[in-house]
Amino acid sequence: MRSLFPPAVLWLAAIAARAEPVAKVEAYLESYCLSCHDAETQKGKVNLEEFHREHDLRQLFDVYDQTVLEAMPPQKKKQPSPEERAAFTAQLEQWLADAGHDRKLEPGFGNYVDHDALFTPNHLEPVSAKRVWRVDASAMAEIGNRLVGRDVYRPKRQGVSKEDPSFTYRAPAHAFRDYDATSYFEDTTTELALAYAKQIAGYMEQFRFSPQQKQLDEADKLPNKAKREERKKLIGPVDRVGTTYRLLFNREITDKERKELAALDERSAVTALILKCDSVFRMEGRMDDYELARTLGFALDEKGADPALYQDVARRPLGEVLDERMKTEAFQWRLVRFLREYFEYDRAPDVFKDPETQAPTLVPHGVEYHPDWHVADADQFCLRILREDENVLRQLLTSNRYSIRGGLNTAHTNLGQRNRQNGYYAGFHGVYGLKPEDLAPWRADYDLPDRKGMLMHPAWLIAFSDKEKNQAIQRGRWVTTKLLGGQIPDTPVEVDATLPDDPALTLREKMAKVTHASKCWACHSHMDDLGLPFEQFDFFGKFRTQELGRPVDTTGLAMGNKIENPYTYVEELASSRRVQQVFLRHVFRFFMGRNETLNDANTLIAMDKAFQPKGSLKAALKVLFLSDNFRLRH
Repeated sequence: MRSLFPPAVLWLAAIAARAEPVAKVEAYLESYCLSCHDAETQKGKVNLEEFHREHDLRQLFDVYDQTVLEAMPPQKKKQPSPEERAAFTAQLEQWLADAGHDRKLEPGFGNYVDHDALFTPNHLEPVSAKRVWRVDASAMAEIGNRLVGRDVYRPKRQGVSKEDPSFTYRAPAHAFRDYDATSYFEDTTTELALAYAKQIAGYMEQFRFSPQQKQLDEADKLPNKAKREERKKLIGPVDRVGTTYRLLFNREITDKERKELAALDERSAVTALILKCDSVFRMEGRMDDYELARTLGFALDEKGADPALYQDVARRPLGEVLDERMKTEAFQWRLVRFLREYFEYDRAPDVFKDPETQAPTLVPHGVEYHPDWHVADADQFCLRILREDENVLRQLLTSNRYSIRGGLNTAHTNLGQRNRQNGYYAGFHGVYGLKPEDLAPWRADYDLPDRKGMLMHPAWLIAFSDKEKNQAIQRGRWVTTKLLGGQIPDTPVEVDATLPDDPALTLREKMAKVTHASKCWACHSHMDDLGLPFEQFDFFGKFRTQELGRPVDTTGLAMGNKIENPYTYVEELASSRRVQQVFLRHVFRFFMGRNETLNDANTLIAMDKAFQPKGSLKAALKVLFLSDNFRLRH
């Protein structure tokens, strides 16, 4: 059908349609931005005078971040109405989408989604998009171990975090590591993956197939034919392709699939199978019983789905399967991994300290700085709470019952012999406030009077410290982002964030000289006062009452209330409904491998309802695993 309008009219209409949002952006800038950021003023070296017509991607991201976080205009300046800010933000999001970006879907930016909207019922379809994402690095190590038949890829630390350079994590700092948005293959990763597959194939030949062939060769030497055949039947033929396929996909290879590999020798075929798309990637499209079982398997266990889970998902009610699987030890450790990445306490061993240079009152023996032991203690602290599964978040934030490594190791000998009594380490056990006579020979739980919860655990405190001081700013950033659901923009590259090197000043006093400047406080007001209450502990995580010979100042400000000390602080956080909901948003992200959207609101509300009566994390997760958001793709 011919258009009723001539081409010139349509062309002019298109120009007008494009001009309208540009004009609205120009009006917004004129009203709220250009008094500080025009060509003449350029406060902070930012010029927005032509932003509505021309902008690069970095500037677009910067303006978007500052707008969403309501950091600009500054609080003392004239503020846009919620409707004006929303319209301006929507146009920025459209420009970002035109450039192929969606900030709200990127790892580390989930808090950009409006919190109140996520916990308000809506009529949006509760499903997730089809996706292909890389098998988690830890799971790849487990797959390698299963193929080889022994643990050739060992954990870096207890329980979780098995990693191979071929499948490293690409998520930004402070975000969950296993995200679908970080899954992509380029030349370098492909080469590493090929090398990894060849390495696994080599291990399989060494530890699985060669020993089997050797057994067959020995059986061939038996003089009695009947016994020889019986023995060979018991050992089975060396079927490299069939065995690899069975271990990877939990079913027998078909004749058609075997023919597709016929052009390769058996060892090359093994390598090809390991690199097969649905070996290296997680395919979530039709979400039939097989795909659902595989997806659920990775959610429940670092190793992924086992053959029994594929059968159970196909034959039994999913709720029954979940009730059984969520009681397993593997699932408890899966939850520990979530808490490691959520609290970030597993970063403690990456924090270098030089105990030999510290005062003897801190670490009498230099070799006694063992952050990895603190991480193991934190794992056990979490495991106890997860197994009880009551008031999980409150206990994580406020429990003073800590699991601490004992004086004897698994070989029933003292941990050390140098000037120690019963394996007591002053630089390890002493950090908790334990004395030699308090120490049990084995790991035990202790009720510690000077600590409450994970935010006062040495592992967390060390993780947010550096060589010579606490990182109060980063601790406050963690509280804002992980508990309050806020967001802090990255430090601008032109900002000098160095604190004064004055030994007469406390950390609080050093920070005040830098971060209280007007150009800094817009962001630091959401961090400093939220992290400084934890100055109750030194940079080894040890309780203290004095700093530089003066009473330590543990005051702060959070949620509009003054904080007197870290103990009342964590109680207030644990009692906050918003903190509970933000925690559940992070649970959703970890187990879904993506940020939440408004399509997920009804599921988040259901998770919140399931969590509330007893604080059961497993009850909330069961709701998630049974939801359409988890089970369906479109």
